Amino acid sequence: MQKTAPFVKRTIQGMANQDMFFNHCFMIADLGCSSGMNTLLRASDIIKAVHEVCQENNRTTPQFQVCLNDLFGNDFNNVFKSLPNFYKTL
Repeated sequence: MQKTAPFVKRTIQGMANQDMFFNHCFMIADLGCSSGMNTLLRASDIIKAVHEVCQENNRTTPQFQVCLNDLFGNDFNNVFKSLPNFYKTL
């Protein structure tokens, strides 16, 4: 995840330069997510990057929608149990 952070930040900066997501809902889709904390950790990294780019460009941070999808056998109860801690980090 650490290796992708600069790429994610550059992509979000490019989107900001084109006014692609400001004043809208920013959607994050993890189509191969796990059922553990790493799923929310990645979403948190993206949310923080968007927030930083918004501050750099004097823009309002948009609302976020995170969509998670994976194999039928994954136990998403673990993800739901970790949501309170996830919300505290935002």
